[in-house]
Order: sequence, then C-alpha cells, then structure tokens
Amino acid sequence: MQSKLKCIDTCGVLNLHGWPGLMGGFAAVFVIDGINKANQLKGIAITIIVALLAGYITGKILSAFGRKAIVYADSDEFADAEA
Repeated sequence: MQSKLKCIDTCGVLNLHGWPGLMGGFAAVFVIDGINKANQLKGIAITIIVALLAGYITGKILSAFGRKAIVYADSDEFADAEA
C-alpha cells in the first residue's frame, strides 16, 4: 500500500477492520438466509465510500500539521522520557 498508493496505514486499520469487515459483509450474503442481497451489497458500497472519504479528509487534516521524517520512529514523542 505504501509503495503503490503513496499512503501509510500506521495503525493497521485496513488489516484490522477493513478486510475482515468486507469479508464479513460479503459472507453474510451467502450465509444468512432471507437477507436482502441488494441492500447488503449497497450497504457494503456505502461503507467503503464513507471510509475512503473520511480517511482522505482525516489524512489531509493531519498532514497539514506536518509529517515526520522517519515514519515509524517514536523518538520524537518519548525523547523527554529518558531524561
């Protein structure tokens, strides 16, 4: 994701919530009897759109405050703890 889309998922939200939620949403179409499949698929599509928009807006807001030189380094936040 980092090399293709030029974005960083530092908290692992996509792997922790995104893919399992998507798989669960699609699995419900096949597993749950009597489910309205069209509504389920519409709900999945709406959820993806809202998640992408919210992530994009949040990313733009956070990047306005600056970026770290080294992405996964916590030394900036914990530099005073050693003293």
